[in-house]
Amino acid sequence: TNLVALSNMLPRGPTVPVTGDPNWSITEFETTPIMSTYLLAYIVSEFKNVETRAPSGILIRIWARPGAIDEGHGSYALNVTGPILDFFSAHYDTPYPLNKSDQVALPDFSAGAMENWGLVTYRENALLYDLQSSSTGNQE
Repeated sequence: TNLVALSNMLPRGPTVPVTGDPNWSITEFETTPIMSTYLLAYIVSEFKNVETRAPSGILIRIWARPGAIDEGHGSYALNVTGPILDFFSAHYDTPYPLNKSDQVALPDFSAGAMENWGLVTYRENALLYDLQSSSTGNQE
């Protein structure tokens, strides 16, 4: 399968297959800074991503259903996330403390978004932008 495991931090190394069971693998993540357990998040999915680096060097990734990524619906979020992250870091004189910021579009998510540190989840229409069907309000 094409399953990927995500969490608040980047993987510590490559995903390791479980000996004797080709359906399972282990992904170990880097240790988070001290934070509330409320902010801890894990996602295992078949999502694809697009990525870039913020001007400050922070890895920015937008994750969504493969079709949405292939159709370019993550491009707008990818282009604005890094500059916004850097703006608020400068404005509040507080550097972003993690090495990445993943933004994940969930197709069936009753909440508007959840601010898990380093792994922010959104309802699809709150993150993805389709030039053909999204309103300008979706860009906000």
